[in-house]
Amino acid sequence: MKKPRIVVIGLSGQSVFIKVDHFHQPGETLIGKSLFIEPGGKGYNQAVAAARLGAEVSFITATGNDDYGKECIKRLILEQIDCKYSVVYEDIRTAYAVILTDPNGENRVTVYHGASGCLQPDDIKAAEHMIANSDALLIQLEIPIETVEFAITMANNYNVPVFLNPAPAVKLETGLLEKVSLIIPNKQEAQVIFSLDDNSFENVSKIREALLKHRVNQAVITMGDAGALVVTREYEERIHPVHIIPVDTTGAGDVFSAAITVALLSKKTLADAANFAAKAAAISVTRRGVLNSIPSAIEVASCEL
Repeated sequence: MKKPRIVVIGLSGQSVFIKVDHFHQPGETLIGKSLFIEPGGKGYNQAVAAARLGAEVSFITATGNDDYGKECIKRLILEQIDCKYSVVYEDIRTAYAVILTDPNGENRVTVYHGASGCLQPDDIKAAEHMIANSDALLIQLEIPIETVEFAITMANNYNVPVFLNPAPAVKLETGLLEKVSLIIPNKQEAQVIFSLDDNSFENVSKIREALLKHRVNQAVITMGDAGALVVTREYEERIHPVHIIPVDTTGAGDVFSAAITVALLSKKTLADAANFAAKAAAISVTRRGVLNSIPSAIEVASCEL
């Protein structure tokens, strides 16, 4: 079976993971229990996950001309990801993130966007032929919004489906949202984008109304240990959670976004794709770090979680 061709656009940077007993109170200094460093970023993680799950992946990103940036590209090449349209800035440092993880596997993330925060529409224009010949565009919001808008419009011009993981959450124009084939927010991101409250998730009709208002075709909302919610203009379906004991939830949403994209391009239904993605994400949270936690397609298919 031919591999689906996915173009991912997003942030590349260095991720520093520190394990803590609890999260900060105002003015509190914490002592870290462990330290782990690896390349990362939402786009970066999604590119690696899509490749491991069976896609042919091209990644458009920007790094600085520093050791962190060189390490990012080196790891992508090892994952057999095409980076030929990635940009290197001489005078801007590579992105950097600090992730704190508590004993329950929950995390708190702080990101400096660095070079990836300077990725320009012209950088995407250079990759027009690649995007035009892809099966899907997978994109997030860790790069400038004008670059996101340009890339989505370009994909639309070539009838390439767009999968949007709207993180970090910001209000988005309806004109942009209607160009997206599938939006994949978590609960907090859905609340921001669609102006929802907590009660909306008990009454799915409110979510459907919000989707219609924003002219969104379909959404899959991830809800942590509550599973996920598939909502389209015609129906909704709750995806039951996979019951596991989490070790580290960092990157689980990225694995989910990549997995559902690959699954849909492999002709699964939206509900089946969401179940596949939920299983892939569940496997990832049983391991520490992000890159080391991303499963292969064979692991997901054989897993009995």
